[in-house]
Amino acid sequence: MVKKLILIIPGILTDIYKSGFSDLSKTTDRDYDIKIYNVYRTLTQRSTIKGLVIDLKKDLNKLAKKYKDIFIITHSSGSELILQNGLNKNIKFLVFWSPAMFFPQQVVSSLKTDPKNSNLLITKDHVRIGKKLAKDLDGLNTKNLIKNIKKPYLVYLSKEDLGHKLWPKSNYLKIPYGHNYLKTEKSVMLKKAKVIFSNHKI
Repeated sequence: MVKKLILIIPGILTDIYKSGFSDLSKTTDRDYDIKIYNVYRTLTQRSTIKGLVIDLKKDLNKLAKKYKDIFIITHSSGSELILQNGLNKNIKFLVFWSPAMFFPQQVVSSLKTDPKNSNLLITKDHVRIGKKLAKDLDGLNTKNLIKNIKKPYLVYLSKEDLGHKLWPKSNYLKIPYGHNYLKTEKSVMLKKAKVIFSNHKI
């Protein structure tokens, strides 16, 4: 029997090893293979949102050759890569777990310059990000992308209640967990998503 795939896409600046997301790929399941998409480890000072979206699309097309049914879970800014992606027919359902809601602002690009590399900015958590990508993140407008979702989806909003007014009421649930990826109940996230996926009629 060919298994289905659950692909988990953490936030763009999430180190999947330090955050614990990588542990989910060790989960054994009778029906699903589970893979973690490691965006953070691919970042360079030249990275752009457009480039990351193109890379993800290529990788999804490769996975579609092996898996007929692909289910996706995103966390935080990982949602942006999916919202901007023309998803192939093998993608059956999307779960957005505490998605980051972006709108034009000057937050990321206002970070301090990395003293070791003037082309990089550095966050308070010592995560380095290229200035091009920072500018892209500050220019995003999630609200304009939500209406373009063509796949069945469900949103789990964290207790910070990020962007609940932007999502259709019929498509979101509230959860008693914080947004921060170091504190997210990852096993709960995966368990809840699997219930949704299993009940979804393909």
